[in-house]
Amino acid sequence: MEQRKEQHWVEELFPPHFTAQDLLAPSVHPQPILVSEQFAATRAKRIEEIYQQGIVKFQEEQKRKRKSKTSVLIVREYDSKPVPSVQQVKGIQSKKDAQSNNSVYNRSDKTIEKGIQEIEDQCIWNAQELAVLRQGMHRKETEHNKTKAQMSILNSEMEELRKNSKKLTEHVDMRETALFNAKQELQIRTIHLKQIIQESFKKDSQLQALEKDLKDKRTTVSSLSKELQQTRLEVQDLKLKNKDLLIDLEKLTMQHEVEKYNLVEKAKEQGGIELKKLQMELDAMKNELKKEKFQHARNVKALEHLRKHFSSLPYNSVEEFKVQFL
Repeated sequence: MEQRKEQHWVEELFPPHFTAQDLLAPSVHPQPILVSEQFAATRAKRIEEIYQQGIVKFQEEQKRKRKSKTSVLIVREYDSKPVPSVQQVKGIQSKKDAQSNNSVYNRSDKTIEKGIQEIEDQCIWNAQELAVLRQGMHRKETEHNKTKAQMSILNSEMEELRKNSKKLTEHVDMRETALFNAKQELQIRTIHLKQIIQESFKKDSQLQALEKDLKDKRTTVSSLSKELQQTRLEVQDLKLKNKDLLIDLEKLTMQHEVEKYNLVEKAKEQGGIELKKLQMELDAMKNELKKEKFQHARNVKALEHLRKHFSSLPYNSVEEFKVQFL
């Protein structure tokens, strides 16, 4: 009871929920606000708004009066004195503004102090109680600012998360679109691959048929090569025989010349009749020799044409020749 009597009535009405350490420590959680504290905070805020409105209104009124006085003063000075320069007008205006601002500030301070004194006289609390209320309001405002800053940070983080989520959603949509396009491309490529496989089977069948045909043609070419080799051997034999015939012809020619000489000698000895007979025989032998030379030349030309013909024949012609030959 004694301790309760020693307490002030404000302490009973507004029990303290914090200390100076609580104000300095940012990690301490705020205590729940009482209804009376909320009412006091609302009232203090309203008083502050009235105070700010009074200051703004007073400053605007003083500014309006200062402008009107300045304009009148400028007109009077302009009528009585020569026109000053722009710098002089600015200097005069700055001096007057400074003086008027000082007077305005002095008057506003006096008016503010007077308004505060009137408000304190009308309040049910004294200056000490209002100081306690101001401390509580300051603490609440500090906590509110901290909470507001945290909310701002959280909102910025939330906005960043939303942007990231939107980007991820767009990225996922792009990926899904790319995946859908890839699936369609895969289906098209699968169909194309099946067609390529079918065409490959057809090409393999055609290739096998071509290989078989090539094998047959190789066999045919081999047989034709053998026949051509045999023909070349025969041509070579004919050339050798022709050479032998030429040698025999030369021998016969020499023998004929010798015989002719002998016959001439004999004919000279035997007389004109025998000479005529020999001449007739000689002419007959010459004719026969011409025929043999002509026949020999024809044989040589025929062999040469045959060799050129076989060497210039294409593959199909050689095959037809083989068929005709067989």
